[in-house]
Amino acid sequence: MLKDVFALATEKLRTAPAVREMPSCKLGEEHLPSPGGCPAIVWVPGRGPISGGRQAIDQESPGNPRALFQRNLGINAYVYAESFNGTEALLGHFVAALHAALPGRWTPTSESWSMGWPVGTVEPMAHAESGTLCILSFDVRLPLFDEANPEVTPDGMAITGNFVTVELS
Repeated sequence: MLKDVFALATEKLRTAPAVREMPSCKLGEEHLPSPGGCPAIVWVPGRGPISGGRQAIDQESPGNPRALFQRNLGINAYVYAESFNGTEALLGHFVAALHAALPGRWTPTSESWSMGWPVGTVEPMAHAESGTLCILSFDVRLPLFDEANPEVTPDGMAITGNFVTVELS
């Protein structure tokens, strides 16, 4: 599910008319410290609470498979380019792409800047090329699903194989 969210946000960024140079986009901390040069965005999933019981989630997302709980996953996005202005512009495009891809399903929580690394203090980027780094922290709300039930349609009505005749007056 997170890979799908990542792919959708990356596609929104790729198709944004204002993005002049598509950054390298990677998912996972194994792509730190050097995801392939500037500009780049690396998503590193962290931790977050799981909330809601099945009854609370059923009303929000009925269907097959049904959502059982909600993940509130914290992610650090390492956004960097060769200059402060480049990083800030890329950050703006990235936030717009997240907003378009996940309306109402994500919340930015903080940002942290380091300029001129490797001299900076951002440990995971200690061996990366010099440039400007912004770590955008955000939460993504994702459902945890039950197993699909092959006898239930997506609208929640059971499949019986029987037809019902309705007379119209």
